[in-house]
Amino acid sequence: MGKIKDDSTRVILRNLLILLPAFYGQYYFLAIILTAGFHAPWSHLGYLPFDWEQFYFTAGAPLAGWLALVLNFLLAVVHIFFIVRSTKNSWDYAVSLGIIHFILTCIVSRRFPLNWIWWVTIILTDVLLVVASELSTYFLSDLRAIDVNHT
Repeated sequence: MGKIKDDSTRVILRNLLILLPAFYGQYYFLAIILTAGFHAPWSHLGYLPFDWEQFYFTAGAPLAGWLALVLNFLLAVVHIFFIVRSTKNSWDYAVSLGIIHFILTCIVSRRFPLNWIWWVTIILTDVLLVVASELSTYFLSDLRAIDVNHT
């Protein structure tokens, strides 16, 4: 029996099935905290992670939604580090999270996102997630000391 590789289909699907609930569980946790903190209406909470229409820098639900998105993508580095544990695959999972979030946003809102603030935020946070997850898995997991003593 050979060792199962990190890039086999079964491992990728298993990791995505672990990563997605962790990502959206954290998203809703942050949304609850920020909704309470900004005194936003609770009726908006279930839709908050997928709301691109009210995505502005005004107090209340729009700011809670923006902050939840930014903080969630920044904290997703921890999930990728502990679930994926592979530098060469971490950017795949980071980009997959961004694409899956975009698809789910289109499905839940039943419209294509047209808000430029949402687009700039989602692209920049996903790029930041790619870079941070690559660096964290490389420096904290894959980087090993090289033995140079050949005597």
